[in-house]
Amino acid sequence: MKLFTSPRLALAGLACVMLAGAAGAAVAAPIQGDIAFSGRLTFDTGNINTANSITSWTNTRVELGDGDFSSLAPNTPATFGAPWQFNPSIPLNSLWSVGGFTFDLLTASILQQGSGFLSITGSGIVSSTTVGLDPTPGTFRFSSQNPGIGGTFSFSAAAEVPEPPVYALLGVGILFCAQRFLRSRRSS
Repeated sequence: MKLFTSPRLALAGLACVMLAGAAGAAVAAPIQGDIAFSGRLTFDTGNINTANSITSWTNTRVELGDGDFSSLAPNTPATFGAPWQFNPSIPLNSLWSVGGFTFDLLTASILQQGSGFLSITGSGIVSSTTVGLDPTPGTFRFSSQNPGIGGTFSFSAAAEVPEPPVYALLGVGILFCAQRFLRSRRSS
């Protein structure tokens, strides 16, 4: 039995090995789960109906967490970034952080504002200091129903596990390798 009867076939074998190694190295360990917060806040205008940003957060804490966030007990203190300008939306590094997790805000959209209610949704990147957890796209939903200064809020975030294109790349690589192997066996 001959192995790698031509330089082209040897190169194809090397490419397959490199492709499999690169695909294995690129497999992510995304952050998974949901987390919810609550606390008090202050609006820039002092009025929920006309506010454009949140200027301060107080008594912010974890309400609940599951998945990778399950190690965070209820009432664990959390830090929120201020000012958070949501109208118009401006990205904000470290919108919230707690227990080694951080959420960097990318986008925010007001769903409803008026009549003493504010609802915002958006997206960002959740990251962790835990080894083996990769930065992961996430979404959030924020709401406040107390129209005065020092209003209360709730905030929930979910880490979304994207469908990694690495699996498609690995599949193509395996098919390429199998095709080359079968061709080399037929020509021998």
